[in-house]
Amino acid sequence: MQNLLTTTAYVTTDVNARHGGKYIAAYLDGHTTLTADAAALVPVYLYDSFTGADNTGMVGKPVSGVNTLGSTYIAQGNIMGYGEHIVSNTYTMGADGGVSADITRLSPATFTVSAKMSVGSITGADSATNPYRGVGLGFYPGDGGIDKFVGITVRTNGKLGLVESGTLKNEQAIAGYAATNWYTLSYVVNTGTGSISNVKLSGIDYTFSTTAFTKAACARAGFLSSADAGGKFSFVDDFAVSP
Repeated sequence: MQNLLTTTAYVTTDVNARHGGKYIAAYLDGHTTLTADAAALVPVYLYDSFTGADNTGMVGKPVSGVNTLGSTYIAQGNIMGYGEHIVSNTYTMGADGGVSADITRLSPATFTVSAKMSVGSITGADSATNPYRGVGLGFYPGDGGIDKFVGITVRTNGKLGLVESGTLKNEQAIAGYAATNWYTLSYVVNTGTGSISNVKLSGIDYTFSTTAFTKAACARAGFLSSADAGGKFSFVDDFAVSP
């Protein structure tokens, strides 16, 4: 793994503030000291603000911003059939799939995953094959379908859901939910125990009990988008994997 002090990396102070000060608020380019606007350096393994020209697809593209793991996005499920692209520097995903980036080079068992997300125009009730309608932040064991997804979803029914290998295990109400709201989701993963902790949705704490977040299940970090029809999209921004 590269040392962030010798890796060019930039995360704006605005993003740093919105994520509770966990990210780099400095431009590092081979320097061993921080700029004045960053009192302390907390490394970021992956960070992507999805900055790019409209209609740029992310599948096959390296993670931009900070990419100390050398990761490239791949398709999960049928995302290519329903659309995935950048719009106004935000990642837009269609009805039935997602993307993910390899984190197998990450040696610590404990780390944090976070992103801003909006359900957007995604709609639909759960079905037998898609019991997790909404937009999710989590993990996949490799390439393949979204039935392998392990993570947390902001659901179309206004609840925050725990999904284990494509099965909804638990859900809790989101106060003041609206599909068009932007939510900042973050949680700590322990692949040694398979547990998650410090689950926060826009500053509100949630607790989920699980042992599903194992090293094998968390080989790739990424997203899920599930709707009842094509032509509907969810949105993601400021994706990060950090200590």
